[in-house]
Amino acid sequence: MVAIGLDYLNAKAATGYISQANLSADFHESSDLLLMANMTSGANAAAVHASLDAVVKRFPAFTVLESTEWRTTNQQIFTQVFGVMYFLLVALSIPSLIALVNTLAINVIERTREIGMIRAVGGTRRQVSRMILVESLLLSALGAALGILAGLWMGYALVGAMNVAGFALAYFLPTASILLAIAVGLIFGVLASVLPARQAARLNIVTALHYE
Repeated sequence: MVAIGLDYLNAKAATGYISQANLSADFHESSDLLLMANMTSGANAAAVHASLDAVVKRFPAFTVLESTEWRTTNQQIFTQVFGVMYFLLVALSIPSLIALVNTLAINVIERTREIGMIRAVGGTRRQVSRMILVESLLLSALGAALGILAGLWMGYALVGAMNVAGFALAYFLPTASILLAIAVGLIFGVLASVLPARQAARLNIVTALHYE
């Protein structure tokens, strides 16, 4: 056994590294997953590529990729993975917005009489709407703060776990992402307050005062 570690191609499990001779003798396996080669200085890149293509034709499981192509292929894979993650993030944020709207709407219903009293003593529709908006912003800001703190802690823990597993990663504070999360949270607060604020502002004063 040469080494035990984690590599990019086997990130889900530990990998054992042994020689090809021992692999064949002990496990009766001689197939390769990845072969890497350096081109000698002064070699014709086109000729080398054509020669490798001719060899690979006899092994359909293999594909010849230059280092730039290999890097681009992996970047595309990661881009697709992050695209799916962002899509899931948006999909999960919609129920949160609906939940915030429901919470504000329920608060308006439960405080119907209080809102009627505010209107009866001279409160305007605009002031009632602003009251609901402020409540929505407070709820969304609190939710965003808790989410950011939880995300920072989980990110730090994940980087630590990756370092323990052998993937050396440096932790950095994602300032731009934090500001974006705060902005999105406040925007959600404004959007969530639109319907409940309109509902509260349109309450009939007499009907609201008689609400039990």
